[in-house]
Amino acid sequence: MKWQMWMAVIAMLWTTSAISEDSEEWKMDFKAGQHQGLLYRAYYPDTPPPENGFPLIVFLHGAGERGDDNERQLIHPGHWLWQYVQQQPAVVILPQAPEEDYWAVVNAHRDSWPYAFDYPYTGDNNLAPTASLAKVMTLLQHLDAELPIDSRRRYLLGLSMGGMGTLELLGRKPDYFAAAIAICGGANPAITKQYSAELALRLYHGLDDKVVLAQYSIDLHKALLQQGKHAELTLLPDTGHNSWSHVFSSDEPLNWLLSQRRPRQ
Repeated sequence: MKWQMWMAVIAMLWTTSAISEDSEEWKMDFKAGQHQGLLYRAYYPDTPPPENGFPLIVFLHGAGERGDDNERQLIHPGHWLWQYVQQQPAVVILPQAPEEDYWAVVNAHRDSWPYAFDYPYTGDNNLAPTASLAKVMTLLQHLDAELPIDSRRRYLLGLSMGGMGTLELLGRKPDYFAAAIAICGGANPAITKQYSAELALRLYHGLDDKVVLAQYSIDLHKALLQQGKHAELTLLPDTGHNSWSHVFSSDEPLNWLLSQRRPRQ
C-alpha cells in the first residue's frame, strides 16, 4: 500500500531529470510542504522504494534561516544533500521554524561576547518542547505513516540553532534515529542520559567559535564518553562559527551517517 502511495506522490511531484550542478534549478526538486502549520521542503526519490523503505534524512537549520518563505533552510545544506541523494536515494526533509521560535528550549544571552546559552531541558524534567520542535515530532509521525521509510535508517542533522535542536530531539526521541550530526550546537550535558546506547553521534565545532562556544560540544562529548556511549568530536581551527562549511565540503559525513543502522527489533 505504501509503495502505491509512493508512486502516486512521485507522479504528482517529480518534474526534473538532469540538472546542472551550477544551476539553482536543483531547488525545484525540494517540494514545498506544510503540516499542521510547519513549513518544510522535501526531496522524494523518483525510484521505487527498497524492500525496507528509503532512508530518512532530517535537517534542522540555524537561526538565520528562520522565516516563512520555505526556502531559506536550503541555503547551506541544500545542494550538498541534493547531490548526494542523486546517487544514494533517500527522503530528505528540511523544516523551517518561524522567525520568533527556536528548535530547542534555550535561553540565549546575546548581551555579552562571546554569546552564552542556558539549556534548561535535561531530558527528565518534563519541560515541553518549543512549538516548532513539537511540530517536527508530529511531522515525523506523519511521514512514517504515509511514506515507505526504513525504520532502521532515520538520520538527523543540524547546525547552530539546528544543532541545539538536534541534540534536544535525540533526547526526546531516543529510539528513533540511527545516527546524527550536530554542528556548532549545544545542550545540557544531562540530556545525554536519555540518548540511546545504539545512537551514533558526531559533533563538529569551530575552536574559535564565539557565537556558540566549542565548550558546549566538548562538555556534551565528555558526558557521553563517561556513559560509555558512542560519540565523535571534531574541533576545527580557524572556522569561527561557520564550521558547517567544512562538513558540507565532502560526502564523507553523509557516507558515515547513512552507513549507520539501528539494531533489528
